[in-house]
Amino acid sequence: MSYFKNAFNQKSLIDDSSVYLEPCSSSNFIELKRMHYNEENTKKTWDIIKSLDSVAVLLYEKESDCFVIVKQFRPAIYARHFHFKRDQDQNIDGYTYELCAGLVDKANKSLEEIACEEALEECGYQISPKNLETIGQFYSATGLSGSLQTLYYAEVHKNLKVSKGGGIDTEKIEVLFLERSKALDFIMDFQYAKTTGLSLAILWHLKKFKNV
Repeated sequence: MSYFKNAFNQKSLIDDSSVYLEPCSSSNFIELKRMHYNEENTKKTWDIIKSLDSVAVLLYEKESDCFVIVKQFRPAIYARHFHFKRDQDQNIDGYTYELCAGLVDKANKSLEEIACEEALEECGYQISPKNLETIGQFYSATGLSGSLQTLYYAEVHKNLKVSKGGGIDTEKIEVLFLERSKALDFIMDFQYAKTTGLSLAILWHLKKFKNV
């Protein structure tokens, strides 16, 4: 079953023979910490990862009646299946289906401004903070990092599409048009690796606009 209006690349761009893992002694994005605390007079420790928060946007293009989402390679997903678990699920190749999203790494910009930047860089839509509706804030990886993601929704139109998107620098992001009528079937189809935020945002939209 095809869920998307546009054709997309189903072949991995990763050279499997080039992949290897090594210990990470330092990083620009995460820090490994050990937290010590007392709970009801019991001393405990917990290893945590200090990481950046993020924003994500569910884009809905009115004319095509499609959600605009992205597909990209995620090394952690690849490593989970091929190096840590070694289950080598034929349907998992390290690529995931996600909302347009980005890290909160610009101190001089609001969450809404960062979300709009990501919509332009990844999907090619020029929107402003006034176009955004807040869906909510949710914690992810609560046992590891507790990073906070703020979810937004924006209705977009073809005249707001000013570039093809695809990310910046060396990013390889594929822009997909998920048909709204097939979105519920898509998020329940476990052959497609996807994020919790994507599924949650789509369910929010389908409930809020169920009579559309």
